[in-house]
Amino acid sequence: MQFFSFNFMFSVLILSNIEILFSHGAEKPGKSNYHVFSMDSVMQKPNCSSGLGSHKMRVSHKYGPCSPLPNSVEVPFSDEILQKNEARVRWLNSRISNYGGFTTAVEEAAAVGPSPGQYLTTIGLGTPIVNYTMMIDTGSSSTWLRCKPCHKGCNPNRNLFDPSKSSTHIYTSEPFSMTYFDNSSTSGNWNYDTLKLDSHVINEFKFGCGQNNSGDFSGADGILGLGPGPFSLVSQLPPNIGKIFGYCLPKSNKKDGYFVIGDEATKRISSPTLKFTKLLSSSYYFVELLGISVAGRRLNISPEVFTSVRTMVDSGTVVTYLPKQAYTVLSSAFKQSMTIYKPAKEQTDPILETCYIVKEGQSSIRFPQITFHFSGGTDVDLDQSGVGLFIKKENTWCLAFTANKNDGDRTIIGNTQLAEMDVLYDIQGQRIGFGRNGGCGH
Repeated sequence: MQFFSFNFMFSVLILSNIEILFSHGAEKPGKSNYHVFSMDSVMQKPNCSSGLGSHKMRVSHKYGPCSPLPNSVEVPFSDEILQKNEARVRWLNSRISNYGGFTTAVEEAAAVGPSPGQYLTTIGLGTPIVNYTMMIDTGSSSTWLRCKPCHKGCNPNRNLFDPSKSSTHIYTSEPFSMTYFDNSSTSGNWNYDTLKLDSHVINEFKFGCGQNNSGDFSGADGILGLGPGPFSLVSQLPPNIGKIFGYCLPKSNKKDGYFVIGDEATKRISSPTLKFTKLLSSSYYFVELLGISVAGRRLNISPEVFTSVRTMVDSGTVVTYLPKQAYTVLSSAFKQSMTIYKPAKEQTDPILETCYIVKEGQSSIRFPQITFHFSGGTDVDLDQSGVGLFIKKENTWCLAFTANKNDGDRTIIGNTQLAEMDVLYDIQGQRIGFGRNGGCGH
């Protein structure tokens, strides 16, 4: 079994007179513009540990040490993961371009959707409460899980929700159906029951009850939809909880992350570590990205390159997708900083183009700070978790950004860049906050 790690790295050397790449010649004073990453942190055997406090739901990477999935689940190679991710990105771009708004749950759930994401959490459903392992996904706006009576795809290793055992269950005859790009599917009826998220209880929560299923959905019992659609978890949060949620997504070889709603999410609004930018009104979580810096120097990319196509924050997309023009400039600046490292002669991954060989015995890599510049003067630094991917199969480091295949495709900020970052969605205040506070276990 091959081990695949979502740890990220850049290397750096001297940034000389390449004014074609940079619009601001001076680096930001008073801060380090470079990181040094120890290879030991990648090679060490991962162990699960949790520093979560109360009123936080645990979030684990499905291939990480804290995953609830069986140890027998084989970790796919990075190219397999990224190829599946391509299907998701194609769907998102098609879906966003054609979006006209859904008016019914049937209309929304019948749409062909993206493949599920990589992060798992546990919910409680029914009375008495029974726990289920769910994929969390900000690109999905519906919650569903496998149910009894199950007619097809009844995985004996997963929990099946049994409506007949819950005293608070409400049946409906409204049909439910989801089909994904990898040909996985589920269908049944929309139903209502009591949902428990940590200490919070949501009565008459609407969810899809899948009785005919195809595919294993990465071993999860279902999907917890965190998108902003009319039938998502967020839209069904009652006033006493509030429409605010947050998460920290763990790296695959590190400890768990968290998901929060209610008071635990609300109190984070005043956190000094969070930097907020506005959420644009849409069917997905769009923000206004205006620029990118490398090692404290802003790249010479017009803000219109980003604003003309819009920028989406998506927990289910693995790497960040940029307009071709923006990616070319970023890649060029990256290569200028990597001259002491040996580039991979051939493209080692079908998606990632900028890769370098990690020599045997190499103890560390030095790489530049990458910064996103959002509207409202919000600058968000990516630490060493959000810059590159180590691909152990090929013994290479790759820049964890890629170019969009088509003009007009959206910029998508993926979970590589969000890893170990505090992300807070303040739907009521129409803003999103990004911050770092020493990792997820706090």
